[in-house]
Amino acid sequence: MNFKSILIKDTSKKKKFWKTERTFEDFLRNRFKQPAKISLKGVFKKHSKNQQTFDSFKFFIVGSYFGYHKVNSREVKYFDLTTAVLKSYVPENSSSSYGFTLIRYSTQSKDFVMENKAAFEKWWSRLKLFCVQTDFSASYELASQVGKGNFATVHKVKSKKDGKYYAAKVIAVEGLTKSMKLRQAVRTELAVNRKMRFPTILKYFEVYEDEQKIYMIFELLEGGELFDRVLKRKRYSEREAAIVMKQLLEALQFLEEKGIVHRDLKLENILLVSEEDDCLIRVADFGLATFLEMLDPKVRCGTPGYVAPEIIAGEMYDCRSDMFAAGAVLYILLSGCTPFPGKTFEEIMSRNRKCSPKFNSPYWANVSFEAIDFVVKMMTADHRKRLSPKEALESPWMKKMLEATRLPSRYNLEHHNSIEYLLVVMNNYLKIIGRRRQ
Repeated sequence: MNFKSILIKDTSKKKKFWKTERTFEDFLRNRFKQPAKISLKGVFKKHSKNQQTFDSFKFFIVGSYFGYHKVNSREVKYFDLTTAVLKSYVPENSSSSYGFTLIRYSTQSKDFVMENKAAFEKWWSRLKLFCVQTDFSASYELASQVGKGNFATVHKVKSKKDGKYYAAKVIAVEGLTKSMKLRQAVRTELAVNRKMRFPTILKYFEVYEDEQKIYMIFELLEGGELFDRVLKRKRYSEREAAIVMKQLLEALQFLEEKGIVHRDLKLENILLVSEEDDCLIRVADFGLATFLEMLDPKVRCGTPGYVAPEIIAGEMYDCRSDMFAAGAVLYILLSGCTPFPGKTFEEIMSRNRKCSPKFNSPYWANVSFEAIDFVVKMMTADHRKRLSPKEALESPWMKKMLEATRLPSRYNLEHHNSIEYLLVVMNNYLKIIGRRRQ
């Protein structure tokens, strides 16, 4: 096979298939900053050096690394699966064996075989999460286009294996070959998606690449964008908004733990699971996401009306920039209005930069002071004072809304049982009004 994947970037100078560590403990210590665990292990066969026989070894996957223990030795052989192409392998003269091939550097390949079908499917499911595959048309058929962006289209696709429908983000390879910046962005997006294993984040399954296109496969949701649901409903009750925010904040807390910044959080990138439920969501579209360790403050991205002021100013930013965008999402959910309205791009960005959202009637007349205070603390201009996901989840307003079993969508201050807290909220609210009048 001489296919060279544009998604794979391997900077290794020595083109050896396997890397070596003296012990498994050395492997863990040298490859992982945080404690890491084996996600999958088992005994099966691989081709011997002379490619004439299959020998049994103890294999494992830790993170994105695939490796094995040598027989009668503590030495470990391994490599990063994100640098490999995965293909199915049919062993000769064996109808009861199941196999796969891993290819590196376009030409070097290793074949692996196991006897148990259930074990094979478990390994294949894990391997395809990290590797690149090349036979999209053999696995899926295109059903219809459901979305379009600047560099990609989204299609509804049907699996030929289980008959289920999925979503495929399709990117033309030609554009990536001409732009190193775009090529790196897609590689980063793929690396981020491979780490996205969380209930309220859109589930990624696998990626395919051929000479013309790249296909990233995700779960298919039927509920549409939260943006369209807000347009239909006009606004959400405080309790409904809190239910949405809990899922969103938990996703942002997960991203923070993984050292990932979304950088384009907005209503359009929050998907609803079904048409029947207005509150069950998934965070999606990590096309502008990056890892904190790779973050360049000179790169300013996001959508006007949601962008944190530190990003607009070209200052260093971190995961709390996503909290600002989450605050803008909550603002819209509660009021049905954007926090920074304007007729032109310049007008919207100017108000976004000044970071002074208004809480005027009639849009905010029936929203509690606690909710307004919560929005303000999420959208404060100083990111050092902005709530973290953990702090937001533990806020009095969130707890009160989520603990209420039957809370009316419009309620007044007589329902609040903490006079001291109300005084603090009123004081913060008056400060906001005072700043706005200056």
